[in-house]
Formats: sequence, structure tokens, C-alpha cells
Amino acid sequence: MANGAAQFGRAFSLVVFGTDMNGLDLSELRCKFVIKRSDTMTPNVADIRVYNVEEKTALRIRQEFKRVILQAGYEGNYGVIFQGNIKQVIIGRESATDTFIDIVAGDGDRAYNFAIVNATIAAGGTQGDQAQAAIAAMGPKGVGQGHLGEMPAEKLPRAKVMYGNARNYLRDVAQTADKTWSIQDEKVTFVSKKSYLPGERVVLTSKTGMIG
Repeated sequence: MANGAAQFGRAFSLVVFGTDMNGLDLSELRCKFVIKRSDTMTPNVADIRVYNVEEKTALRIRQEFKRVILQAGYEGNYGVIFQGNIKQVIIGRESATDTFIDIVAGDGDRAYNFAIVNATIAAGGTQGDQAQAAIAAMGPKGVGQGHLGEMPAEKLPRAKVMYGNARNYLRDVAQTADKTWSIQDEKVTFVSKKSYLPGERVVLTSKTGMIG
């Protein structure tokens, strides 16, 4: 239910962005997609196929565009279900009449693979300080800070040098704090293994628009 009414009429939006953040709206074209999301360390993945894109535009998407935002839902009640960086664009033909472009994207994939943290946490620093230092290293790669929740209060007895892949430090913090960490919509998110993200729980039934 949305605003007390049955959800009806599917809504969809697909926009790709270049480095200058100028967007190209592909929402009017036929499209199909598969989104794989989880709360594990591995980045979420989107496989998007857009049909019958003009050849000149398809080449622009492959050469110039770096990010994608996909929204879906119902009229008056839809939002982002995936956003991330474009890893690969494949141009092909499905039939004698239909061409396609396949967009393969990862949610925070560049930060996950290439962000390097180079920082020193002073004596008295906490697990939260270490997490924030690792997240700061991911900033230039397009990933920011999401929900962290409460972190252990124990303080470092001496200064700690952090150097290496940021994801490894986030994994260590998560293990120490008994949490899982993941990148969700380009934000690092920590969730307790015994809890869930703050907010209203989602109920999926035939009354809320679920089909099948």
C-alpha cells in the first residue's frame, strides 16, 4: 500500500552520468535488468539491457558515461533500487530488428577494489575512528558514509598506522564490532548481526504490490 491506496502502474527511470554529472535519460526505451543486492562485502551488481539505442548514443555511453542510477516501483511511489559505477558496456544485436547495449555496473566497485587508506589513528582512537578513516579513503572513488551505528568504546592504547586496501580495514572493524559491512547506494553501511537498519520494516505481500 502507498498513501493508503493500492499500488498500480509500474514506474521506471534509468539515467547514466558522465564525469561532469550531466545525465542521459534512457527511461523511454525498452529495458530489462537484474539487480543483485546483499549485505555482504561484495559490491551489489546490476545487469541492465537497453534496446534499440541509436548507434551514436550507444558509443557515447560506452566511451563517456561512468555512473548509472536505476529507479523502479509504482506511480507515485518509486525510488532508487541501484546506483553505482559502470564497469562495462557491451553493444550487440539480439535479432534482425533489435539491437541492445548491456550495462554492467557495480555499487561502489571502484572504491571497493582501489581505495587505499593511508592514515594514522592517534592513541585513544576507537573502532569508529578507524572505520571513518577507511571510508574517507573511499570518498575520491565515489563512496561516502552511511549508517554506522554504535561502535565498541574500547580505545587504542597507542597510535595505529593504517595503510592498505580500505575494504580490509572495514572488514576488521566489522568483525571486532560484531557487525556486517557493505556498500549500499554508494555508502558504507554497518549493521549489527543481531539487528537491522533503522526505519520501518518492509512488508511484502499481495496487498503491497508483490506479484507472484
